[in-house]
Amino acid sequence: MLLFSEDNEVVASQEIEDFSITVFPNPNDGNFTIKLTGEIQPYTVEILNSTGRLLGTVNSQEAVVNINRFNLYAGIYFVKITMKGKTTVKKVIVR
Repeated sequence: MLLFSEDNEVVASQEIEDFSITVFPNPNDGNFTIKLTGEIQPYTVEILNSTGRLLGTVNSQEAVVNINRFNLYAGIYFVKITMKGKTTVKKVIVR
């Protein structure tokens, strides 16, 4: 379960340390970029809908990953990134 602050940012997740994650543009049309900076090791990206259903998975160890999911309907989605046994979640809005 995810908990959100008043500005809709995730406040309860097991944060990954030693690097930062940026998802842009946000909002988008299902086509967005995930950029990691810092000490990057192999990681998994999962795209989830608002009910937690897994829509896709990408494995990478690159600093930049482009996600092209034009089949996503307008709504709120989550990008779950797992690295070194820890997870962080970013909210993505598709218009």
